[in-house]
Amino acid sequence: TLAKRPLNRYRPFLILGLFIFIWKVAPKSVQLTLHKSFYEFQAPLWIGSSKIEDLHSYWSTRTNSENKLIEAGIQLSRNNHELRIQLDQVKLQQEELNSLRSLHNLSPINNYTYETARVCKRDLTSWWQEITIRKGDNHGILKNSPVIFAGGVVGKVKETYETTSTVLLITSRHFRMAARFENDPRPVTYIGSINSSFGNPKGIVRDAPSDVIVTQEKSQKLVSSGLGSIFPEGINIGTVHYLEPGTNGLFKAGKVLLDKRLLYLKEVSVLLPKKTK
Repeated sequence: TLAKRPLNRYRPFLILGLFIFIWKVAPKSVQLTLHKSFYEFQAPLWIGSSKIEDLHSYWSTRTNSENKLIEAGIQLSRNNHELRIQLDQVKLQQEELNSLRSLHNLSPINNYTYETARVCKRDLTSWWQEITIRKGDNHGILKNSPVIFAGGVVGKVKETYETTSTVLLITSRHFRMAARFENDPRPVTYIGSINSSFGNPKGIVRDAPSDVIVTQEKSQKLVSSGLGSIFPEGINIGTVHYLEPGTNGLFKAGKVLLDKRLLYLKEVSVLLPKKTK
């Protein structure tokens, strides 16, 4: 009996070790199938939890007083009026741009459609920087599609499933994209960095030319360059407040401060290529 007690104590660890061994020696196709099946099994729970949260927000709004609702309606009307004016300006600029491109026989800009999706799960640890959205293969979401929001770049679609997709965030140290400074056409490299769960989101810019000057008093915006990247040109990434010489002395590097709303995303837009007839 005494001899069996140590064995019983370590039995869970032995079973776990056996499971890990079988997982390691299993073919890659089997691992991918099991991983996807396990993910699909959990997806309804995440989606249900997200919908319950939306329902709670709805009923919380319903309990507001009439005065608060009237004030919110007035403010919404004002915002809609301002957005209509901005939309008219954007349409005029788009028409002018199309006219200039036609005049100079330039190739058309890549067009995208926007697929809006709600966020149902977040995995924001020091090592994993991912979110799960409530749309997947059934809605035409494609792997590696760019994901954006009002503040700029969110990340890219890492994996798609039947009703959900995982998005690798721009804050992840596994994320990398081509970028440029807003008033400088020369390309630089943006990469994610280790981010804490509650700290301000940040990244790193590298390979900046040595003549680029960035200081606290003269910060610069970093945007997507469209070169070798899945993102269209000109989408906001973040703000750079300083640059310092890199390890090789030929280029500069610095920290990129990202939009704080990345930590509290409720809804994002996935860019999908517009289908041509």
